[in-house]
Amino acid sequence: TYGMPLDIWGVGCVFAEMCLHRPLFRGECEIDQLILIFRLLGTPSVVEWPDIANCLYYQTNFPHFPLNGVELSHLPMSNSCRQLLADTLVYNPQCRPTAKYLLENHRYFIEESAVSWEKPLRSIIDRAVRLQIDNMKHLPM
Repeated sequence: TYGMPLDIWGVGCVFAEMCLHRPLFRGECEIDQLILIFRLLGTPSVVEWPDIANCLYYQTNFPHFPLNGVELSHLPMSNSCRQLLADTLVYNPQCRPTAKYLLENHRYFIEESAVSWEKPLRSIIDRAVRLQIDNMKHLPM
């Protein structure tokens, strides 16, 4: 079901793609996608995620990959990047942190963020507003 925890998973996938310059999970179909996720994060069970049995493609006979994070540790990124990824790609949606919690408390945003987002964000917004105004000038009245 859709909810904010699904967005946090999506943020993790986009974050990984930005760090790695490639998609984290490039499956050919739903089952292939699941196997790629399981290889990296381990195969979930009802112990970690009790509601998994209600998921559309859940099967008890999926290949078993350990939930030890070894594969995740091989990704070419800093430890705080890897930890942010691990904290967003949590199987059980009820156990994923909120965006607010991550932004205010996560080591990645506290230690590694040397960029002040206020100025770049303001210039992006200002540029978008200018473009919108310019585009509106060309509309017939």
